[in-house]
Amino acid sequence: MTAVSTSQVQSVAFKKIPQAALIAAAIGAVGNAIVWFIGNSTATMSFPLPIVLFSSIFGVLVGAALFAILAKFTKRPFAIFTIVSIVFLIVSAIGPINALNPGGPMQFNMATTIAAEVMHIISGVAAIWAFNKYPRA
Repeated sequence: MTAVSTSQVQSVAFKKIPQAALIAAAIGAVGNAIVWFIGNSTATMSFPLPIVLFSSIFGVLVGAALFAILAKFTKRPFAIFTIVSIVFLIVSAIGPINALNPGGPMQFNMATTIAAEVMHIISGVAAIWAFNKYPRA
């Protein structure tokens, strides 16, 4: 009996990685700005909009670098990127929750905490989607 291998090499169109990054950054920045405006209309947000925009774009750039490295050195960059991104997304949820604790280095009100969690999800899902869709060869 022969075993069937499921570890085929996933082909990546390296020229399309910047396109994926641009689309993910745009979705993340616009989506997160909308969440910030909604949150700011219900309660004062604990961080300004430029920080939201910078973080949305910077996070995607880090993701693009990670994806490019995975594409260069692994056989399954899409699967590995998705797993790493989901784990990072789960771990990043701890930050806003910890900011609710009094006496910590950052103090978030409940509106900011909820908004920050939603923003993490928007950026994470946008990056996972874009890097799984656009750079496929």
